[in-house]
Amino acid sequence: MDFQHIRKKVFGELNKTNRCEIVDSNHIKKLGFNGFVAVWKVFSELYFSQEEASLAAFYICLPFEFPLEVPSVYLSREDCARTGHLPHVNAKGNVCAFDSDNVTLNPDEPLEIVRICLVESKRTIEKELRECKSSSFQEEFIAYWEGIYNKRDKVVKGLSMLSGDLLPVRAPTLAILHEPAGSFEIILHDDGEDATKFKHFLSERNRRFHEFKTFYIGDVAGITPPFYLTNLAAIQFIEQHAPAQTGAFEDYINSSKKPVVIFSTVVGGNRLFFGWIHRSVKQRDGFRQGKPKTSVAMRSFGSTQGVHRLKFESLTQKRLSLRTDGKIRLDTLSLALVGLGSIGSHLLHFLASLPVGEFRLVDTDVLKIENINRHLLGFEYVGVRKAHALQDFLIRQDPIRSVRISTDTVVKIVDKHPEYFNECDAVFIAIGKTSIEGYLVDSLRGGVLRKPLFILWVEPFMVAGHLIYVPAESTLDYKKLFKDGLYVGNAIEAVEYGKESNQMLMKEAGCQSAYIPYGQEYVTLFLSRLYIEIRQLIRQPQEKALSYTWVGNISEATERGLGLSTNVSGFGTNDVITTTLE
Repeated sequence: MDFQHIRKKVFGELNKTNRCEIVDSNHIKKLGFNGFVAVWKVFSELYFSQEEASLAAFYICLPFEFPLEVPSVYLSREDCARTGHLPHVNAKGNVCAFDSDNVTLNPDEPLEIVRICLVESKRTIEKELRECKSSSFQEEFIAYWEGIYNKRDKVVKGLSMLSGDLLPVRAPTLAILHEPAGSFEIILHDDGEDATKFKHFLSERNRRFHEFKTFYIGDVAGITPPFYLTNLAAIQFIEQHAPAQTGAFEDYINSSKKPVVIFSTVVGGNRLFFGWIHRSVKQRDGFRQGKPKTSVAMRSFGSTQGVHRLKFESLTQKRLSLRTDGKIRLDTLSLALVGLGSIGSHLLHFLASLPVGEFRLVDTDVLKIENINRHLLGFEYVGVRKAHALQDFLIRQDPIRSVRISTDTVVKIVDKHPEYFNECDAVFIAIGKTSIEGYLVDSLRGGVLRKPLFILWVEPFMVAGHLIYVPAESTLDYKKLFKDGLYVGNAIEAVEYGKESNQMLMKEAGCQSAYIPYGQEYVTLFLSRLYIEIRQLIRQPQEKALSYTWVGNISEATERGLGLSTNVSGFGTNDVITTTLE
């Protein structure tokens, strides 16, 4: 597809019905249209009132992908001044005529796409000029609040970690970060659990912040743009929308080093929080009786100084659950995972897709350079204990996720602190050591452990992978599942493990260098297939112990001349064999 030729052809056709101009690259930058491959200034008739129609200038801004992507349409600054601020037209003049991500247009008719965008933009503007309902502004409040209205205007992005959407019982706290976390410079919170986790996340990484008391004026409705606020305009905002708090506000700004005002408003049925920060007012000469009060300065010589508006994005488990599952999940899980090697680390990736409120990770080992080709983590974490590394990895993804770790052995934890596992909903074991697995199952039978166990391991070359599910009330004798140290349900015949020629264990150098060969590709296939079973067992625990054998890379077994047991006769790759064990 020749995108440049298409743009040239469409411009020529559009110029036959509308006066059009190609905007040069320098002017594109001045207008703030960076990122578009081409911008056209198109003149078209617009009804500014029912009686008055005159030419208005629109900017048709084309992405490189046009006509696979729709253009953006902006009303010129001059015509925005004529219309005043309108719903669905932001501070830059961008007209929100329809949701471009969900509209279906025919890329084989690029001229029609441009015309539809222009016509719908005009229709949107004319409708709002006729009706101009304040409720429409409320629906689009966020877009207008974060719009930039002049060169001196500034909006600071922050995170809201308020524990609920109810009106706060006291003014929230604002934490100002010394260095931004991503694109966020501030955090609004009420000392809830999520905020405590996030502040711990910052402190662990030596990210400094200072906290300030805010002045909360409550719910505000019916406010309309423009939202560029000076010190005086901000004070007048409070006088208009919270007159009963004017005196308290004066006392607050006179005593606060960094006055921060917070208000809430309901948008789309959700209570959202916004605000502003008053910057320090530069003093003027001529005050003979000392430094004037901040409130006096803001009403006099500092009245025209602009405030910094605050816009928050909510970061709470409630919102994340709503944005992922489409509903608020109340049944969050607590899962323990013992063994964080190639199987355990990738299993963690799958388990993290469940509604997990807390992970408890156990591993004594560090990540070595030879591990990274089939481990979830990479070179950055080499030399770090796997438990610490995966805790860091999970919290970097979601700072309000709870991740506890232990670098003690699993046997010591069960012996000294079994509640570490018993407080969880399930315990996953991926250590590949039959003796310790047997000890854990015996601990379950003896009542020391009281939660279901999921035991996973794989055979060499990923010929097969196994999952043993042991419910909390099980009487399973785990040792009976093994004969001469080998699982009775193995896919590879037991006799093959005694043949050195088949290299079931490989060595590099030294007595501690033996390892089982298999690659990450089949690890992913194994876990993605058994994740279906794991998810079902967590949702609907079974009363009997179950065995799941995943049939994997049997072609590798054939190429190497490995004999296969009758356990997998008649089964092919990615099949799962399910057996009841008691």
